[in-house]
Amino acid sequence: MARIHPSGLAARYATFPRFARGLVPLGLGALAALGHEDWGMQFVAVMVALVLMFLIVPTNRRCATWFGWLGGLGYFGVTLRWLIEPFLVDPGRHGWMAPFAMFLMAGGLALFWALAFWAARWIAGKQISVMLWLSVTLAAAELARGHVLSGFPWGLVSYTLIGSVGDV
Repeated sequence: MARIHPSGLAARYATFPRFARGLVPLGLGALAALGHEDWGMQFVAVMVALVLMFLIVPTNRRCATWFGWLGGLGYFGVTLRWLIEPFLVDPGRHGWMAPFAMFLMAGGLALFWALAFWAARWIAGKQISVMLWLSVTLAAAELARGHVLSGFPWGLVSYTLIGSVGDV
């Protein structure tokens, strides 16, 4: 079985065209949302979190910020997909607002992830400890999101672990 080294994974990612480099965190964020109760794929969410951490190790702060925002956009876009339901009650009248509400809500919440990725990269400098700092800053961003938005309880990353082995 071939072993994948984190630096090899990041080196391969760096060779992707710019558009594809943007799609990777977007897709990884969407995959991380599969850990929520609708799908219950906690294992996928944990693996995606590890890949996200490996991929930001060699980046600079600007790239880490975009990486975090795109990952958050994918994550919240899938997790909060139910937000468009009220707009579809009378689609002829309100349906046009659904994509704007979805994008703006997911993009706004993804700003917390962008801040967490930026802070992790800033604190860690050029060291591999960015993975540890990302855990800390993402937890702090989730805490801030819960307080800044007066307790918006949907889409917390920790909810992906409900009903998993760690819940026993």
